Amino acid sequence: MNENNNVNIQGNLSGIVGDVKAETLHLTIYGTNSSESPASSGLNQMGLASSQGSDPIYIERPNLERLCYESIQKSPCLLRIAAPQQMGKTMLINYITSYAERELNYKTIKIDFRDPMLPTVSNNNNFLSLLCLKLSEILSLGIDQHDESNFLDLLEGMPNNLVLALDHFELLIETTEVCVSIGRLLRSWHEKQKPDDTLGQIWRKLRIIMAYSTTKFPDFPPNESPFNVGDDVGFKDGLRGFSKPQVKNLLSNYERLNTRLSDEDLNRLVNFLNGHPQLTRQSLRYLNNQEKETMEMFLIKSPTRAGIFASHLSSILRNLYLPDNQSLMEDYKKVLIRGKVRLSQDSFTRLNNIGLIVAGDDNQDSISSCDLYRKYFYEELIAN
Repeated sequence: MNENNNVNIQGNLSGIVGDVKAETLHLTIYGTNSSESPASSGLNQMGLASSQGSDPIYIERPNLERLCYESIQKSPCLLRIAAPQQMGKTMLINYITSYAERELNYKTIKIDFRDPMLPTVSNNNNFLSLLCLKLSEILSLGIDQHDESNFLDLLEGMPNNLVLALDHFELLIETTEVCVSIGRLLRSWHEKQKPDDTLGQIWRKLRIIMAYSTTKFPDFPPNESPFNVGDDVGFKDGLRGFSKPQVKNLLSNYERLNTRLSDEDLNRLVNFLNGHPQLTRQSLRYLNNQEKETMEMFLIKSPTRAGIFASHLSSILRNLYLPDNQSLMEDYKKVLIRGKVRLSQDSFTRLNNIGLIVAGDDNQDSISSCDLYRKYFYEELIAN
């Protein structure tokens, strides 16, 4: 594998949630292109900040969270969370794993494929080695080998269940060799939880969560893919934009803004961003600190290079200008010009993964996902 696509891992011990220590392992792939950078526009800085397991401005989506709670309490468990970039997958994972630690007394290992860490991992053997290392730390054991047999031994020694949460899995998917290797491993663990024998009972202690912002996967034989089994929180029925009541709930955390933002202002903001979770959060934080800026001023400036989303928007624009994305950009221009277009499944998937388009009311045509994107990219790609 090309050295620029290596996976690098380092473990660290997180804080304490309730009375249960949370073991966290971060993992990343270098050499990949993702517009969901940890540092982009401050959009990904909303980690859990409460020992009760919920961010002070985390907005609950009861049906979604209930599905996740139910999934991690049963076996076999492979929970897949799919949504466009920056729709709240990381916050949901944090929320669910904190629930598992606090309410169920589970242990957790969280792997984030964004974070730059060491050492290098290029196949499932390296992946297993690091998981064994973290499990041995949880159990305060010293082990000499790090393979699937040792992983199973460590699972057997767990006093309760283990949640393995894999965030930003789309970065792993971009490197086919590693994705297929680890994907097959995860699928095999899911299958091993099914038999009602001694080994099956041990594997049933494992719960796997995968979160990703793509629906394009490497080719797997049907019985080896991790993407067609388990519980699916998909693009259509999973993480969506906030509704007006949810944004109003979020607004209640900003005292200064809450008193000066009218109901009409709130409507306009929700419609402008289509309730996009991270962009809505950033808007409210900004407006809360800009007492002289009206909603009218904000909405005019936002889809420009002078707006608060400039870094985020320019990052997407740069990706569209990449040589491999020229046909994709042409298809997106059609959406911007015509308002709604029936695209090929490949173009729809790729643009939807980025978050630029959604399916229209008939589930056939593609439309812009929000007015912010429509106005900014029309100006940059069409008007200019």
